Amino acid sequence: MSGGNESCSYVHTECIQIHYCVFSVDLAVSRRTVFSGGGKAGWYSCGLCTTGLFEQTYGYFEVRCILPKGVGMWSAFWMLPQDFSHTVGNGGTDGAELNVFESPNYRYKLSDNVNVVTTNIHIDGYGKEERSENVATPFIEGNDPYETYNTYGVEWNENEYIFYVNGVETGRSTFGGTSRVPEYLLLTAEVGGANGVAGSSWAGDALASNAQPSDFVIDYVRVYQYRQ
Repeated sequence: MSGGNESCSYVHTECIQIHYCVFSVDLAVSRRTVFSGGGKAGWYSCGLCTTGLFEQTYGYFEVRCILPKGVGMWSAFWMLPQDFSHTVGNGGTDGAELNVFESPNYRYKLSDNVNVVTTNIHIDGYGKEERSENVATPFIEGNDPYETYNTYGVEWNENEYIFYVNGVETGRSTFGGTSRVPEYLLLTAEVGGANGVAGSSWAGDALASNAQPSDFVIDYVRVYQYRQ
């Protein structure tokens, strides 16, 4: 979710719904929406972030979710250290943007039953010093991630990052040296474009005239620590 990816959606907390024991976050994104608070007409979404509430160094981090449908949309489960935009000069050891998964590839399939997501790492802030690595473009075979639940996870230790889809390893990385600082979690859904108007992006062209609401449904997020 590098800061270089353009998103058009406004943010409003009415986009989130939490249902009892199942933590279901419906990041509804719809064109020409105006909420009761008096916001502008346009595309709206929302996200969840644990900054100031929870952060951790090392362990295993996993989400189980159904991805939001739509060309020009992408969801993500990712992690950041505090003040990442100004974290420059030490590679990834003083913090990295860890994208456990991103989903900019709606309708891009290797075959009828194989979908893909992408796993990426960014280091050294969001300025001219920023560097990134595409760790993997994992295949999701046998089910449609836009219709059924899948799990996406990362094991992070002092030596490397190990990424998983449905419990199967998809890639490893030591890019920039692994982060040595606590990081918080984010769940987001974005729409390509700017200022509430859908447009082209790395996820394709979000055609405003055909816009429909779309849900990013999360069953759970689980975080594990290593035994001392």
